[in-house]
Amino acid sequence: MPDRPKRFCLGHCGRIVSGKYCEQCGAKRQQKRREQVDDRVSACKRGYDRRWREFRLVYLSKHPLCLDCLQEQPQRLTTATDVHHVQKLQERPDLRLEETNLLALCGEHHDRRTARGE
Repeated sequence: MPDRPKRFCLGHCGRIVSGKYCEQCGAKRQQKRREQVDDRVSACKRGYDRRWREFRLVYLSKHPLCLDCLQEQPQRLTTATDVHHVQKLQERPDLRLEETNLLALCGEHHDRRTARGE
């Protein structure tokens, strides 16, 4: 089997490589990724602790269907897997366990709302 054609390093250093990155750019990339992971605050510190996980399960048992799916197509019954905060948890941590601030959504609709910054 023939070797892969050589190309420029994706790290924009100008070196010709047979893979994606040269050794130096690959090492820099790995270091940067490690730093990003280290800088991230844990889910528990962001407010998603044991109390939230227990509350979430109770909320989903009370509200088993995705609200957005029901609004879009009332005949479409989709199981809610995520609980969405209407007012963001970062902005209003006091409403973290307030049912009036929550929506039961499927993963697809939760991802859409989160991507829109809702």
